[in-house]
Amino acid sequence: MVSGEPAASRDKDGSDAKAAGQFQTDGCHPGAGDTRRHQRGRAEHRRHTITNGMDFSMLKHMKELEQEKDFLLQGLELIEHAREWYQQHIQFMQERQRLLGRNKTSAEFLSEGGQSHVGCLVPKLQEVNRCLGDLLSTASKEVTDKSERITQLEQEKSALIKQLFEAHARNNHETNQLDSTFI
Repeated sequence: MVSGEPAASRDKDGSDAKAAGQFQTDGCHPGAGDTRRHQRGRAEHRRHTITNGMDFSMLKHMKELEQEKDFLLQGLELIEHAREWYQQHIQFMQERQRLLGRNKTSAEFLSEGGQSHVGCLVPKLQEVNRCLGDLLSTASKEVTDKSERITQLEQEKSALIKQLFEAHARNNHETNQLDSTFI
């Protein structure tokens, strides 16, 4: 059977029924194409394709990759905003430290007003930092694992190539010995 050809379009002897004109329709009769479609049978597996032969599962995978890319871009934008926020707060903290060092009365004022803000902000910052650290270590581990796997596969490939050349050399040597015994 030729792949991609409907099972019902072939006769028992393997000849192509469509070429013989058995299932050709001129499109004038309503439902004429339906006959051929129903004769294909439910047991036959059809590939779900879209225009230009693109496989449905490939399209689904491409959509998933596009969605992942969108999340990454969204995360990158958030990280850029977070970076600006972190830098602003670092400058603010440095300014507070500078003021604390200059004047004890302003230090008491700053510490009283800023204590509750820092108290609830620090745990959130620790959680965000932990999540980012986990994300980066997971991604780094993935890259490391894949790199190690690639190295392992390259070593196996080299060993197989070496074995192939050795087997080829042995085969040539044995062939040469057989040739010399028949002379």
